[in-house]
Amino acid sequence: MMLSCLTVGVSAYKTSYTTCSYSSVKQPVFTKEQAASAMLDYLDDEVLAGLDVNFDFSEMSLHVHIYSLDSLFDTVRSISRHALFDILSMGDIKRLDLGIPKNTDIRRRSDNMTDLQVLGYLLQWLQENADPLYKWADNSFDLGIIKAAWNPKKKIPMLNDLHGYINEMVYKALINSTGEGFAVGGAYDNLDYIVNDFVNNRLVKFVCDTLAKPDGSNAAADFLGLAKNADGTLKEYVKLVDLLPSLKTSIGSSIDFTTVKTYDLIESLFSALIDDIVVKYAGNLILDALKIDPEDTTADTSYINIAITLFVTNETMGLPEDASQDELIAKFLESQGVENPTAPKPIDKINVALKYILKEGITKYIYFQDDGNGGKYLTLEPTFVSKLSEYIKMLLPIIGSVWKDAPEITDEQSKALETMNDEQTFAFLVKFLLEALVDDVEFSDNCNSIRELATYTLIRMRSLRILWRRRMPTATTSVLSTTRTVTGVLTLLQLW
Repeated sequence: MMLSCLTVGVSAYKTSYTTCSYSSVKQPVFTKEQAASAMLDYLDDEVLAGLDVNFDFSEMSLHVHIYSLDSLFDTVRSISRHALFDILSMGDIKRLDLGIPKNTDIRRRSDNMTDLQVLGYLLQWLQENADPLYKWADNSFDLGIIKAAWNPKKKIPMLNDLHGYINEMVYKALINSTGEGFAVGGAYDNLDYIVNDFVNNRLVKFVCDTLAKPDGSNAAADFLGLAKNADGTLKEYVKLVDLLPSLKTSIGSSIDFTTVKTYDLIESLFSALIDDIVVKYAGNLILDALKIDPEDTTADTSYINIAITLFVTNETMGLPEDASQDELIAKFLESQGVENPTAPKPIDKINVALKYILKEGITKYIYFQDDGNGGKYLTLEPTFVSKLSEYIKMLLPIIGSVWKDAPEITDEQSKALETMNDEQTFAFLVKFLLEALVDDVEFSDNCNSIRELATYTLIRMRSLRILWRRRMPTATTSVLSTTRTVTGVLTLLQLW
């Protein structure tokens, strides 16, 4: 996953990644060994070599020059083994666990160690020293006497004002994404203004514009009824509160991130999306997929009943324990004010079901809980994931009966699904739908979790990026010259 953020060369020390294999849909596939070499090449050539750690440490009569991972570990080993190490003031360095750098076998140049193994030891070392190393983020890491010879505050300017540095990067990323007119009249160094302006005034157009296709079509704009240009982009900016008018009641005329509480904002957005988007549009779309006439009171709506009974019980509706499902559904629809609850119109039934399930029923499983200090935190009921997993296993094998164009699930897949745990079930659902509905997508059969699916996808994207760079080397020349710093990495991310 880390590899997906990096620009890499083709001069691996251990495993060459200038060539690769291909999947059945002609996607490049890189091995873990190739990925590790690419990652460490980047760390050596673009990060450590660019930090300019090159000075004389006279107190120990050492010359320190760090330009690669091997040189970093060699330096740490030399300093920690010096006779004066325990005598001199070394600050937070003495708090570090130095066992891995001291082991001379853990080097890229070692004949006994692969790049994949070295990368594993590096990550282990970072984890073991997480507490002292995090201090580099605010420049509070104490180098002790070394600071007199090499001061990171002078060599790495961003450490002087990390907050301001992040503000600048966020602004540059946003302005490059939204055009020169962004934040006109606002303070460019004010991140609060930038974020408020972007979310309130430009977010809708930004999202819809990214969904425009080369032929000028834009399903999102058409779905929302927004006017678009010939190229599919929106003709005008659309305020978020105009798209979600329910926010005007819960939040106000605009969102101010300097005052609104996060959980209040999440609840308001969630409620507005349900009222202004889901209930307004989704009901008809679902009925159309199920081939049900929205006005036909005699239509078979048993699948809607199943959805309702996930969140409504005889007990919650005040019915006897042995009441039938028909009685339960009728009682529920009556409580929601549906006309003729025993024979409702399908559109009325689906709309109240969606609104109740998403705004009230689901709060049985996902809700905000007081933290005891005046705040709240989002809580997921442990049974919710298992409940969803059960219904995925039940509905996937019969999905073809309610969805005409649904991808077909084989008997072998259906049988395997029965024995999967919750994590494997959700990974199977994502993999199954993406492979069936998206062209040229294929996942490894070894992807058994969402994390593994994401890792596989990111590495594959990185593989494509490597091949593109090899064919068009000049396209990233200017970026490569800057990737020795965090600025360069962020610039690279913008290029993506």
